[in-house]
Amino acid sequence: MAVTGYDDFKNKGYLGKYISSQEVADGQTDYTGSNYGAAAVVVKTHGGAVLSLAAGGEISASNLTAGVVYEFSLSKVRTASSAVIYVLKQHG
Repeated sequence: MAVTGYDDFKNKGYLGKYISSQEVADGQTDYTGSNYGAAAVVVKTHGGAVLSLAAGGEISASNLTAGVVYEFSLSKVRTASSAVIYVLKQHG
């Protein structure tokens, strides 16, 4: 039986550095538990968003350049409806 689709990734492993992306919802999104794996962020519009790093500290998204991939280990992101932030996840 041939293995196709998701099973290829399950059986052979993931290619590339990031395996999924998620646009951050308004409010607070925690990257722990089933949401674990946030390894990078791309800011389109900062809208006052604040990124919390896994080992402590915060970075205001207004200090980041739009369209650049920033490799941060994130624990949570607090944002407002005017922000457009993408979190990239790694396998693990």
